[in-house]
Amino acid sequence: MLDAHEFTDSLDAELRSFLTGVDVDLYGKWAQTRGLPATPRVGRHIEFTRTGRRITRRTDGVAALHRDPAAEHVSDMLTRLDEEVERAQRTLPRIRLDEGDLLVLDNYRCWHGRDAHTGARTVHIQTVRTDDA
Repeated sequence: MLDAHEFTDSLDAELRSFLTGVDVDLYGKWAQTRGLPATPRVGRHIEFTRTGRRITRRTDGVAALHRDPAAEHVSDMLTRLDEEVERAQRTLPRIRLDEGDLLVLDNYRCWHGRDAHTGARTVHIQTVRTDDA
């Protein structure tokens, strides 16, 4: 797990500006796979809800928008972001969940993943909304 707000705030100004100011296709590399439609999911890595709550996203499926004249720059910035994330991942703590354990994360703030494993994997997602959401 990684506090994505803290992490992205620590990046250099050019990369932060890219994350907050440039639209990308958040799932473009995955179009028509994993059940995702080919329709672009246009957004920015860092956005805010209507009530001002920050959302910091990251996906390995992100791509430049189709026919974006700045596509080369976008690709370069995505590569830089990947390199920074890889550097951070090396030092992240790992959490082992055993049967009956529950992990609660703020998906607007926390980037998370999992290591490869064998055996059954069951995930139940519960959405909790507050007045601020």
